Amino acid sequence: MSGDDLKEIFLGSGRAGRVQVERHQDIYICGDTERLIYFVESGSVRVSRPSAAGRDCLLRIELAGGIFGELALLEAHERLETATAREKGAVWRMRGSDFWRELRKRDLLEPFVSHLILRMADQDRRIAHLITEPSLRRLGKMLLMLAHRLGTRTREGFRIGTRISHEELADLVGTTRPRVSTFLCDLRRRNLIEVSDNRHLVIHEESLRRFLGDF
Repeated sequence: MSGDDLKEIFLGSGRAGRVQVERHQDIYICGDTERLIYFVESGSVRVSRPSAAGRDCLLRIELAGGIFGELALLEAHERLETATAREKGAVWRMRGSDFWRELRKRDLLEPFVSHLILRMADQDRRIAHLITEPSLRRLGKMLLMLAHRLGTRTREGFRIGTRISHEELADLVGTTRPRVSTFLCDLRRRNLIEVSDNRHLVIHEESLRRFLGDF
């Protein structure tokens, strides 16, 4: 399902409302019961889940064109996660029942289900990596995934246009920020990744894949 399809549903249906969000503002929190699904117009949103140990588990980052809050499509289901703006931006929100109606009207039910299945597959891969892979390998695979999900292909490699902190990477791969910083330095020394002049991460995909294959 394309970002243009989602944009047309939220911006063109007349059933959604636009909300400005500030950096670090919670859009909803774990336990909320409101029935709204969201579309990112600008900025980016982190979706995380609290743990018993008090540390958030970062589930994913949504950029412009992405959606979040899909549990609103189920009746009587409270939020299992918290959505927080990573920067100043704007989101659109729509009632879950209206979103279903728009999907049916536009014959987009099948593409949307495919989108959800792919998202579940990504989460399953992450869980498997957390259980079976060492931290450096988890980080390398996460960088490859982020490159394809959030990056743009350039002559140098995949450039990730949004800045992702070492702490966020640590949350994504289930390790500590100091270890992530050490691993990133090692990957840069091996010329598998680099940091551009405007501080964006560039992933040399083929070289990193070969390294992980030999790891």
